[in-house]
Amino acid sequence: MTRSLTGSEFSRFGIVTVAGLAIDLSLAWTLATFAGFPLPVAALGGFLVAAGVNYCLHELWTFESGEKAISARRGLTYLVGLGLTIAIRLAVVTFMARYVLTEPSGRLPSLVAGIGCSFVANYLFSKFLVFRTPPAPEIPGVRDMQGSRE
Repeated sequence: MTRSLTGSEFSRFGIVTVAGLAIDLSLAWTLATFAGFPLPVAALGGFLVAAGVNYCLHELWTFESGEKAISARRGLTYLVGLGLTIAIRLAVVTFMARYVLTEPSGRLPSLVAGIGCSFVANYLFSKFLVFRTPPAPEIPGVRDMQGSRE
C-alpha cells in the first residue's frame, strides 16, 4: 500500500475496519457452514476474533500516538467501546426503520446509516479514549511552552 492510501489515521482506521469485517464475516460463515456452529455462536466467534485483530492493528499501526504496545487495559476499554458502538448502530437502525424509512425499501438505507454512525462513533471512542496520547509529564518549575519559570 502506498503512503497516500494509508497516510491518515482515519484512512488507516477505515482499512483496519474493513479487514476486521472481512475476518468477522468469513470466520462466522466458516464456523456455521463447515463446523456446524449455531449462527449466533458463529457470529459471536467471528466478532470476537475480528475485534482482537482490530485492536492489535489499531494499537500497533492505526494510531500514530500512544505506546505502540498491546495493553490489557486498552484492550478491555476497546471491547467496552465496541459494546457502545453496536448499541449506537442498533439505536440508529431502529430509529430509522421505525420513524424515517418505514417502508421495506428503507431497510438498506437504515442499515447503511447505522453502519456510518457506528463507524464514526467507534473512531472517536478509539482515538480519544482507547488510544489517546498520554499527557506529557509536568516539569517542576515550568509553567508553559515558552520556558517561563515559577
